[in-house]
Amino acid sequence: SLRLYFRNQYGPGPLEVPLFDESEVEWFKSIVLRAGHNDRTNPFIKDELLRRLHKDMGQRASMGTFANVFINGEYKGYFNPAEHIKDDACQQWFDSDEPWDVMTMNGLRDGNSQSWNDMLNYARSNNLANDAHYRELLGKLDVVSFIDYLIIRLWPNDWDWPQNNWAAAAERSVAGRWKFFVWDAEGTFVSSQLYVDRFRELNSQGNANGQIFRALKANRNFRQLFADRVYKHFYNGGALSAAN
Repeated sequence: SLRLYFRNQYGPGPLEVPLFDESEVEWFKSIVLRAGHNDRTNPFIKDELLRRLHKDMGQRASMGTFANVFINGEYKGYFNPAEHIKDDACQQWFDSDEPWDVMTMNGLRDGNSQSWNDMLNYARSNNLANDAHYRELLGKLDVVSFIDYLIIRLWPNDWDWPQNNWAAAAERSVAGRWKFFVWDAEGTFVSSQLYVDRFRELNSQGNANGQIFRALKANRNFRQLFADRVYKHFYNGGALSAAN
């Protein structure tokens, strides 16, 4: 995979072109040219499909397209140009003028980690079966975003998740809450694992996805909201119904 950076040292700065259909992003500091890696053969659509379905669920998601890439006239292959999950993309997705903090499986990407650590530490150190504690965490975490993210990652199964391949971001403000995004969902839809799920990993691993899920599931309101979101997306023409 490659990244394109649009910096003042190279020219006029951000690329001001609306590259991707159905996207709110109209200017870019960077673009990822995804090479597929674990899904690099026909049809090479798994990650793009999952991100688009996540958007259909009512969440913000990185949009992309497909292109043949040439560098200095030399053919380099078929790539999936996509919006980079960065602070500038989040500002445009959520119509925000504030800075954003962005975390990934590799650590801090943009901003600082203070609010992320505060959110994670609160989830780990409080019994969220207590509704007061649960409501306090909801001031730090967009729980609907997290549930929809879990659903879209659990449903098609991914052998390289939840320990890898995730991104989260929050506006650095009093109202900022952490939201989760699909990225690199290349390990999904493996024919031999269609009836496997990753609840075992969520219930045992020490990554952020697992820690937050285990803390939240102690609360009856979270469990009911999870069920409600499953019903919304899989029935009555929802984003994950057969028709869509």
